[in-house]
Amino acid sequence: MQVGIRIKASDNPEDRSALSLVGGWVVDGPHPKFAFKNEMQRREYDRIRKQIKEGEHAEPAASPTTRPVSYPQIRSNRGKHGYQN
Repeated sequence: MQVGIRIKASDNPEDRSALSLVGGWVVDGPHPKFAFKNEMQRREYDRIRKQIKEGEHAEPAASPTTRPVSYPQIRSNRGKHGYQN
């Protein structure tokens, strides 16, 4: 069984918010820890935590809303029923 990644927990609201955005969880005990499935999830937590502390709006990187609005819409040359014109 893989343990995952654990770091020292924090009561800071920004840290807790970043933890919930990436899907991490709190491991209770005498010394509480934040736990992550893997290193990539932890790096995403660090990135979002930094953005929140700098005052930026933070979203997970995999969110579909992170795509810039300026992308042109791609249209197919196929007709109404999927046949090539």
